Amino acid sequence: MKDSGSVDTMIWIYRRGNGQARVHPSPAHLAAQGRVTYRNLTRSAAEVVFDAATQWKPVPVPAGGDASTSVPAGVVGYLEYDVALDCDEERRDYAEGGSRPAIIVDP
Repeated sequence: MKDSGSVDTMIWIYRRGNGQARVHPSPAHLAAQGRVTYRNLTRSAAEVVFDAATQWKPVPVPAGGDASTSVPAGVVGYLEYDVALDCDEERRDYAEGGSRPAIIVDP
């Protein structure tokens, strides 16, 4: 991972030994129009979802895989998002990052 405010960053999705889903780092720092890669270290498919107002489309992240996306033009500020992990056909689990995961996009 590069320094705060970098153009690109990596965010890890993982499970602690107690099974709790987590995201690190949170908040992450990313430059405007930067690129973020989510690395899913779990055995469950995940989906990263931002508030619809950001115009940031959901990012599916396969179990044990990576997915990248760019910050939509004009998006800056403190943005909270959800990371939903598929547990089974009827249940999803949500990852936390100390609190709700977030990204700070620095203009």
